[in-house]
Amino acid sequence: MNGNDGPQNMIGKSLGHYLIIEEIGAGGMGVVYRARDSRLERDVAIKVLPAGMFAHPEARRRFRNEALALARLNHPNICSVYDFDSEDGADFLVMEYVPGLSLDKRLGEGSLGLDEVQRTSLAALAESIYGGTTQIQLNILAERALGLPR
Repeated sequence: MNGNDGPQNMIGKSLGHYLIIEEIGAGGMGVVYRARDSRLERDVAIKVLPAGMFAHPEARRRFRNEALALARLNHPNICSVYDFDSEDGADFLVMEYVPGLSLDKRLGEGSLGLDEVQRTSLAALAESIYGGTTQIQLNILAERALGLPR
């Protein structure tokens, strides 16, 4: 990968032993892709800092802190962290891939029921606070709230 590659250029390329298949989400702190782990023959989610952030030490530090915080958590409603690495100056976080709708797509179908939110999000939030972080991946929590398989 080249530090100038943007999200549109990542499909079909590799980061380490992960082959990028498709973009599945994007936000202020990164772009998330579905990728194939060639060593363990499984799909994973890879979050990559946006190309413009590669040169910003503070953004890279915050991204690494996010990876460390998530790696400390162990809860069925929070995705597992598999790896954190850099290639050609690009930092990336490798996580469990959870197929299903993103939170924005799910909310487009209607609001989540209170029982769904209570059953998953509150327990995961408690784990994140107990685990020493307050930053959690809400989209993953919402997907789990919908009863999608782990």
